[in-house]
Amino acid sequence: MVLKHSGLFDHDGERVELATWPLTLFFSVVAALSFLNIFSYRNRIRQMRLCIFLIFLGAGMVGMMFYYTWVVKNSIETTQTLYLWRFVIPPICIIMLYLAFRRIRRDELLVKAYDRIR
Repeated sequence: MVLKHSGLFDHDGERVELATWPLTLFFSVVAALSFLNIFSYRNRIRQMRLCIFLIFLGAGMVGMMFYYTWVVKNSIETTQTLYLWRFVIPPICIIMLYLAFRRIRRDELLVKAYDRIR
């Protein structure tokens, strides 16, 4: 089975009747909001909120990816499940968003400390 944005396909290239548009929607929303998050560096509070929101969306996306593979594995009863490198990208994205959140928070605390000194 191959999980693509347009659906699930078996090894012969035939489409399995399982709608994967919610997963495609998750990927699109996460990509667009991540791009927006990069360019909102002037408003650190909004940037931190977007990071938290994207972490939750990414966790939902990972859960949805494993749900689709679990449904296919149980319905078709395949003997072997092969996870491609694309399954590694969303967890790495979650880790990077967490690290970005920590740095943005540290920067915001530093700016508040400098304002307090003045």
